[in-house]
Amino acid sequence: MGILRALVEKPNARRGLSIENPGVPLTDPSLAEALGQGTETDAGVRVTHAKALRIAPVWQAIHLISGDVAKIPLNVYRRSGEYREIDPGHPAHKLIRRRANYRQNAFDFWRQILVQRLLWNQAFVWIDRRNPASDRPSALYQLLSDRTELVDIDGEPYVITEIDHQLRAFPYADVLHLKGISLDGVNGFDLVDAARQHFSKMLAAIKFSSRFFRNGGRVGGILELPIALAKKARDRVEEGFRKTYDSDDAAFRTVVLRDGAKFHSAQVNPKDAQLVEVDQNDARKVANFFNVPGHKLGVVGTTSYASVEAENRSYYDGCLSHYLMEIASEAVIKLLSAREQEADSHFIEHQVAALLWADTQTVASIISDGIQNSWMSPNEGRRLLNWGPRPDGQGDAFLQQLNVGTVLKGGGISQPDQARAQMIAALDQLRVDTLQRLANRLGIHARKAAKRRAGFSAWLSAELEAEHLEAARSMLAPLNALEAACGRDPIAPADPLRSLRTALGLAFDQAGPSDADLVAAVDAAVDQWQSALVGGK
Repeated sequence: MGILRALVEKPNARRGLSIENPGVPLTDPSLAEALGQGTETDAGVRVTHAKALRIAPVWQAIHLISGDVAKIPLNVYRRSGEYREIDPGHPAHKLIRRRANYRQNAFDFWRQILVQRLLWNQAFVWIDRRNPASDRPSALYQLLSDRTELVDIDGEPYVITEIDHQLRAFPYADVLHLKGISLDGVNGFDLVDAARQHFSKMLAAIKFSSRFFRNGGRVGGILELPIALAKKARDRVEEGFRKTYDSDDAAFRTVVLRDGAKFHSAQVNPKDAQLVEVDQNDARKVANFFNVPGHKLGVVGTTSYASVEAENRSYYDGCLSHYLMEIASEAVIKLLSAREQEADSHFIEHQVAALLWADTQTVASIISDGIQNSWMSPNEGRRLLNWGPRPDGQGDAFLQQLNVGTVLKGGGISQPDQARAQMIAALDQLRVDTLQRLANRLGIHARKAAKRRAGFSAWLSAELEAEHLEAARSMLAPLNALEAACGRDPIAPADPLRSLRTALGLAFDQAGPSDADLVAAVDAAVDQWQSALVGGK
């Protein structure tokens, strides 16, 4: 059986989704989706994939995840002995890292793919192999998830898609298929279908609040008229009431009821409906569907001073890493040649460090540690910051600490220069004294701030660093000059302040409700922090 014949005979082909096809019932969910109507829900609002994007937390979650995944570099690596290096000459590398096709750069391409993957819980990418006899890719193109499906034709898997109102069939080996949770192991379970009732309720809440403000903040109700009132009088009262109460600018008018008429409110107002609480609960549900930490979607009270870093790590481990593994796994088996896979000479992987290194301070600390401990050269560190090599030509040399002895045969240790050893010992003592003075100063101000519970949070988040950063820099300047001269790591002035803020933030979160509870918690946290700061030399 030929492919075209199989497409014609396939009863569930996308071609059949037409109101002109008598074999398709008007209640078919796929037909409703194609017409932009969606499926009816208990909340009375039809939900489509496009409508789901109108929900702010859904938009934010998809925008966040798709952007974060797309911005992480995806590289083709070549194995070289025990090491690996990026292979920029590989045909797949320029597609997944630079330009997917003649219209899209790599970032825009992967972001669009992730939008499809998140909404439909699966995404398809056609691999254009210009030479049919070659397994080398020449371009990558997105296939729309709502117009694409998997079929078996003569026992072989194919991907059927609609392009320019025509059906096309591609071998499954030429399509990257990204899918999430699946019931049949073949197709991803549509997210909008899974969350349709929840999304419908959110859209209904948006519609309610919009209509409430459209009506000037006035709720609906019942107009009661006396039984004895003549019809003409009743009509006049009703007409006047509607004219005033139902107008667009009703919020600025006063309604006067005559002839014994009474108005009874028969609708819940937004306060009684707890719309604010509903919005927060909806954001939590969306965070659960996308496995995103709540604070990234604006959920109040889901994080604290001490847990932001842990939440960000959880965001990578529990959310982003799944999509990165999907992409890399599919790319390895369908973008690398059979020979490369067999020899295990190449692999494809995201450069995750580009995401996990959250700030310049962290990167600088890693580079400093690498240079000091001789596992990184200065030029390798400068490349991580997109800097050029050292102008003196010595950037490729690995540095060696002079105050470290060498283990000799028999267990003895060669001693470093005696004068340098004495200088290092004196420098260690100076470090302890300087950190002790800085710890005492900050501890006094922290205990003083704890006595004002109402302003403690503001002091911790803003005033602590604003008031004491310059003093810390001044106190550490002589010590850091000597540390740098001896090839040792200087102390960043902001580091003690940040570690203190973390310790005090945790104490504030765990303290009891009274002022005395906060003072006791801060006092204990300061003692522990001072001991760690001074003792961690």
